[in-house]
Amino acid sequence: MRIFIRIIILVIVLFSSCKHKNKNNYFCDAENLTKDKSKFLTSGIEFGGGECISSLESYEGKYSCLLDENHKYGMEKKIENLIPGEIITVSVYRKNKTSNGYLVVSSPDNKFYQNERFSYSGKDRKGWEKITFDIQIPKNLNKKKLPYLKVYVAHPEGSQKIFFDNLKIERDQRDLSEGNYNNTETEKSNKLNIQLSDFDFERLFQMRDSAIYHGIISKDLKKSINGFLLYNNKTLPIEIRLKGDWIDHIVGKKWSFRIKIKKGQAFRGLKEFSVQSPETRDFLNEWIIHRICEKENILTTRYNFCSVNLNGFDLGVYALEEHFTKQLLESKERREGPILKFNEEGFWECNLFEKKNNEYPEKPLFEASTIMPFKQKKTIKSQKLKQQFLLAQNKMLKYKFGLENPNKFLDIKSFAKAYAIMSVCNVDHSFVWHNQRFYFNPVTSRLEIIVFDCLAGPGELTYRSPLIRGNQQKNEELLQPLEYCVMSIFNDSIFQQTYLKYLKKYSEPEFLRTIISETEKERIKLEIFLQEDYEGYKFNRNLFIESADKIKGQIPEYEQKIKAGEIQYKLKENQKCFPNIPFKHISLNTHIQESKVEQSKLSVINYHCSDINIIGYGPIINPDSIIYFTTPKKIKKYKKESEEKKIITKLKPKKLFYQTSGSDSIYSCEIIMWPRPFLEEKNTEIDNSILDKNSKAYRIKGDKITFLKGNHIVDKNIIIPKNMEVEFEAGTELIFNKNSYLLSYSKVNMIGDKNNPITIKSTDGTGSGFTILQATQTSKLEYVNFEGLNTFDNNKWTLTGAVTFYESDVEINHCSFKNNHCEDALNIIRSKFLFNNSTIMNTPFDGFDADFCTGKINNCEFSNTKNDCMDFSGSNIEVLKSKIRNVGDKAISCGEKSEIMIKEVEIKNANTAIASKDMSETTVNEIIIKNCKTAFASFQKKAEYGPARIHIKNYKTISIKELTSIDEKSKVIFKK
Repeated sequence: MRIFIRIIILVIVLFSSCKHKNKNNYFCDAENLTKDKSKFLTSGIEFGGGECISSLESYEGKYSCLLDENHKYGMEKKIENLIPGEIITVSVYRKNKTSNGYLVVSSPDNKFYQNERFSYSGKDRKGWEKITFDIQIPKNLNKKKLPYLKVYVAHPEGSQKIFFDNLKIERDQRDLSEGNYNNTETEKSNKLNIQLSDFDFERLFQMRDSAIYHGIISKDLKKSINGFLLYNNKTLPIEIRLKGDWIDHIVGKKWSFRIKIKKGQAFRGLKEFSVQSPETRDFLNEWIIHRICEKENILTTRYNFCSVNLNGFDLGVYALEEHFTKQLLESKERREGPILKFNEEGFWECNLFEKKNNEYPEKPLFEASTIMPFKQKKTIKSQKLKQQFLLAQNKMLKYKFGLENPNKFLDIKSFAKAYAIMSVCNVDHSFVWHNQRFYFNPVTSRLEIIVFDCLAGPGELTYRSPLIRGNQQKNEELLQPLEYCVMSIFNDSIFQQTYLKYLKKYSEPEFLRTIISETEKERIKLEIFLQEDYEGYKFNRNLFIESADKIKGQIPEYEQKIKAGEIQYKLKENQKCFPNIPFKHISLNTHIQESKVEQSKLSVINYHCSDINIIGYGPIINPDSIIYFTTPKKIKKYKKESEEKKIITKLKPKKLFYQTSGSDSIYSCEIIMWPRPFLEEKNTEIDNSILDKNSKAYRIKGDKITFLKGNHIVDKNIIIPKNMEVEFEAGTELIFNKNSYLLSYSKVNMIGDKNNPITIKSTDGTGSGFTILQATQTSKLEYVNFEGLNTFDNNKWTLTGAVTFYESDVEINHCSFKNNHCEDALNIIRSKFLFNNSTIMNTPFDGFDADFCTGKINNCEFSNTKNDCMDFSGSNIEVLKSKIRNVGDKAISCGEKSEIMIKEVEIKNANTAIASKDMSETTVNEIIIKNCKTAFASFQKKAEYGPARIHIKNYKTISIKELTSIDEKSKVIFKK
């Protein structure tokens, strides 16, 4: 009997022991030690570092783990028998004065390594704060590379005493791919639901695992796969891929994704966007910076939060950010133009080499970095966008090399405002060269910076001291090329003064307090939303207020340096070049300069540290086959002034093949399918123009230019700088022939009278427009006639209007626009206007085009326009008491979320009288429509918008084929 009882007890003990070993959760409360006092012991589980036990502080109980200079590590637990794909969540409580001290998970070789010191919940009343994060084990688990993981707490060098308590390890061994694909509740929810086939999910997991083992998400691990997005009972086809560079984007269960909506669809007005853990951009801190930029009219991505579900597995709260598409530009009231960046593949190639070889290769990666457009295929395919991009890359090359007078190629105000916001908000990450994004504004022919990716991780604002950029260096500091690129703008006096102006504005206490107050309701909702995953999370508004206060305190010193001319960054000569194998994205840089049926001309530069022999090329039709040159083309090794080699091929090439000196190995590089940018532009007249003091057409007195009465043939372009007073005498007639034009950065006063009108015309049809750009005051035009003009065209910088006002308010009375030879007779963009008692007639395309405007059209006449008579985008406009005749397409076209009120208007002979599209609200009252195919059309044209509406009251139609044309969700509402 005693033997039986002993056997039963032994079985129970063994069963209990086995069961205990398989428990998923491990907990260390630091209350007990093993007999030898070398380890902590909690519920039979041992944790290393028992020698650091302390009774001085505790979160619960009597004891904690105390780390200091003598005890660097503690509470260590080895996690063995890892399960492929499992999610391990770790957390610990910490107490010290400076919020230093890490919670760490690492592999034996430290290649799988994740640590955290930031607590999103902050400190409790006793000074304790919780640190927590999760990691996901590779599904394709390589037990040689990852035999086990260690979890422990760590003391950073130079820190004070740090207490840790209640370390918890939780293992979730569910498989992400085993989700519920047919979860109808999920489909009906407002979550962003991603659905992939098992095969495609496995492919995605394989790419993620490979990145984990290599330590970088390289370009070849960002291959898109097909899937579906389920949202509000809609099923949208998508392409999805991993997003990010470092593995913090994929180490936990919340992987970062780039998602592209296919087949003309859109999600929340977005065609392409990213979703990522809120931690990667420091929660609401990134969000508030985007709100500040929007308020200040600084280009930035739309940034918000949503829930994400992958194959039925709830991943929780994510940050959602739009990608760099034309929708970004339209949402910020910009005309479509190229978005550019520096190619960063060489940078990541060097980092990957270092990860594999424990040695960083010194390569001229920045010098070799090419300038790339987003939406490359679309940009190169479109003649208009390609022309804009070729001009834009020349501007960006000047920025890359830090040329003087950046106001000639950069929108200085855009950069100054953005950099001031970054300084005041303590942003550092966006200053890095490969994180910068640029928009080429086709109207101003300048680059604007796009603010995004401001913060690199949780708690970043807590650990860095705010500094004014341009104020932290020693006199004439030497910088590497990749640093000089970003910082050289701070040498420019115009930028300095503009930057200083906005530093003062944004550092005032009321500025940030006002924005934080204005966003409070939305921010509190988002804070509660984030707390679903991040218990206890609170937005710390004081971080921004304190940062602004510190910047304000540095301004007097910075202003004094400006006055003394002490700010001067200089370029450091970099001759280092690591002599190893060629790098795919660095060593050989090749552009196709010209391509014809019989031959192609290439421009090649060697950035490798030895001579290169180009042995042949691979044609477009079969790029991996080599067509050998009769004699190899030799290019000497990289030096500061690299040799540019010209090569001609018979067929259009896709690749070049080459060998390095002393090696038989054959390497290849892909050819960039557009011409190389250059620093010297053919026509810099606009930037260097000087008004002719001896001109017979005008006289100059101080800052005033007066155009004189009488007939004047203009044989030179007239370019008027900012801050001039511009007057036209009644009876002035300017004849612009031989492609000449007038371009003014100042307001114009053109006051003629009925008997002595002012005339601006071209008799040979080549006069390149009348353009007012970014004038700070309102222009006034009365009794002015514009006739026979073409559009502005200056060395690939082209506009669409015969007369253009951009960011320049204007009042137009008793003026006429006729017989002009361009896309728009009158184009007003991002301005307030009055168009009164005026006429537009005989235009080959549109009559009046207003983009992102607020204005009023009153008592005007329009006739003989081959396309649209009036075309409004993103505008708020009244059209009153006007007549429209003989229109090729739409009499009044209201698009892209416009609000248009039309009253007492008569339309005759048009294809469509009134068209309201893409979320536009159009109100019509007292209208007469004659001889038109369609009276009222309401529809959605662009997927990123929604349906439109027309509200109609008191209308009369004569000889109309159809009264309305309405798509499925749009409306035409008739009111009594």
